[in-house]
Amino acid sequence: SFSDYAGVLKSAVPELFSGEYQVVTEFGRSLIVKSGVTLSSIESTKVSGRVKTAVLHTGANQFLRTAYRPNEWFHRLTAYDSKGEAKLSSESDMVPHNILGPLCFSGDRLASSIQLPDLERGDIICIHDTGGYCSSMYSTFNSRTPLPVYFFREMNGSIVFELVRKHSVEKTLQYWE
Repeated sequence: SFSDYAGVLKSAVPELFSGEYQVVTEFGRSLIVKSGVTLSSIESTKVSGRVKTAVLHTGANQFLRTAYRPNEWFHRLTAYDSKGEAKLSSESDMVPHNILGPLCFSGDRLASSIQLPDLERGDIICIHDTGGYCSSMYSTFNSRTPLPVYFFREMNGSIVFELVRKHSVEKTLQYWE
């Protein structure tokens, strides 16, 4: 918690709280990361050995920190079928999966040997905790257009989606002009 953090800071560096300094911290990730999810359909799957590989429409282009520091920056994943229904399996029915993005380098990997229900082409992966350090760091590597960003809210018992930002292919390709 924030108060636990302040307590540790006060005990480790008490002179910061003498009144001589103003302490400013930045908790952006802890405040906003849970507010976002990224949804991607599975483009293809293959089996190699005992591990199934699923390729998504997004990857290292949006999750740069995951690509370069996977042990420190990882995301929880949830599987849905092509109609948006949760794919539920007992623990014994789970299958090890590598979850890859569409880019042409070995670091385009969201997860390795993660246990998920058996995935198929057209299923949807929900990548949790993408409200920070994801779309704001988007890379147009290979001229990939950034994903659209939507807000959603409940209104009169229904979920309403509002487009916040959408890049065009033309805007992405302006780089090459």
